[in-house]
Parts: sequence; C-alpha cells; structure tokens
Amino acid sequence: MPQATPTQEHDFNQAFVEVMQVRLGDEVILIPVPDVAEIVHTQKLTHVPMAPDHLLGLCNIHGQVVCVIDPCRVMSLPRSTQDMDSPLARFIVLSHPKMHLAIHAEEILSLIQINDDEFQKCTRTTDGFFYANHDSLPQQQRLLHTESLFK
Repeated sequence: MPQATPTQEHDFNQAFVEVMQVRLGDEVILIPVPDVAEIVHTQKLTHVPMAPDHLLGLCNIHGQVVCVIDPCRVMSLPRSTQDMDSPLARFIVLSHPKMHLAIHAEEILSLIQINDDEFQKCTRTTDGFFYANHDSLPQQQRLLHTESLFK
C-alpha cells in the first residue's frame, strides 16, 4: 500500500470549521455552524406590542418560546424585497445557554469549510457584528459574530 506524502498527511489531519452561506436581506453572510442550534421552516409569529422594530415576534419551537429577529434591522443590512413567507425562508435558531433567539434568513445557500487555523485569525470588526475578512473567507462575504446579537 502506498504511503501518504507529508502534504497529504497534513491535509488529512487539518481541522476545519464549517460555515453556512445564508442570504440575510440582499446580502450573503457566513454563519459558523457551531453557533447554530437548529434551522426550521418559518412559522406564524406572535406579535409583541411595543417591542423594538427588529423583533419580528415570538414563536414556539419544540415547546420553547423563541424570539425571532430581523437581522437586517439589527445590523443595518440592505433589506430584501422577498416575501417573509417565501418557501426558501428559514428561522436559524442560534446556540446560547440562556436565551432562545432565531434570525430570519431569506435562504440557506450552502456549507463551506474554512481551515481552523485561518478561522482563528479572523478578528471582530469595529461594528461588533462581523469578523474581519481574511484570506480564508470567500470574498465579498462577511462572517457573522452571532454572540453580538444577544447583547
């Protein structure tokens, strides 16, 4: 049996972080998969009187009351003209130990693997919502720092 070259061996042992390409409004954003608890079809929301305009409403997901927000309003992203009830739209429930929060996404596009070493080099931008672009990230796409949505 042929032996692996050092380059092949290195590639085999390399760690990766998976990120989802999603469309939020009219922009494609990357979300680290470890930050996602679940992805569900959109459902009817219960309106919350006097809530901030970025809170779309509340829904029940597996017996948990989940706040659903419009990430475009929170992060000043260009809003989509797509109907909220589009068959491609999803709620992305984010992982957090104390709060149940989901963001409305117009579409889930694909999964991408980023080299873990390169991913660790990404730093948060001054706006707090994204990581600075790095060579490992696809151009023109920003990586969402999901923890900033819980503040």
